[in-house]
Amino acid sequence: MVKAGDVGPDGIALNPRASVGATTAERLQKYRLESGDIVFVRIGRTTRHAVATDAHRGWVLGSSCIRVRALREVLPAYLSCYLTHPAVQEWLVGNTNSGVLPTRNTGNVGSLPLVLPPVAVQEGVVQVARLIDAKISAHKNVIEATHTLRDLLIPRLLAGNPMPPGSPGGEGAIENQPYLSG
Repeated sequence: MVKAGDVGPDGIALNPRASVGATTAERLQKYRLESGDIVFVRIGRTTRHAVATDAHRGWVLGSSCIRVRALREVLPAYLSCYLTHPAVQEWLVGNTNSGVLPTRNTGNVGSLPLVLPPVAVQEGVVQVARLIDAKISAHKNVIEATHTLRDLLIPRLLAGNPMPPGSPGGEGAIENQPYLSG
């Protein structure tokens, strides 16, 4: 079952937080996902969305989400890109029901103005977006590796052992001297 907490910037989690039995899933057949469905968060951060993949086919949509299924010549990946446009995000925020928690309904989503270029243009947009997403992912990996390196080095540096034993320049510890007084 896909719940709001399963929908994030990297897509729909592959390890959902909730599940239903086969009998319940059969009863909720009209709420089953197909590859390419767009899943919106219905309550809370209602601008969040993700595209269902083949891995999500047959999953049940939880009550905290709304599904959008393109019926005409709309590429799901294009629609997902379109939904991240700042003006569209602003529209989504402005067309969310206010209350204790912001909520979205199918009427809100169904009234979203959609700029729909020919499929070839949609494919071009998706291709460029995927290249940019790959760059973002690579940069996130570099940042994560750099954080790990820092976390490994700082304790060694603070202990006076900046270099691993046996490495060039790693012949011994730096002499610990007091530099602060209280």
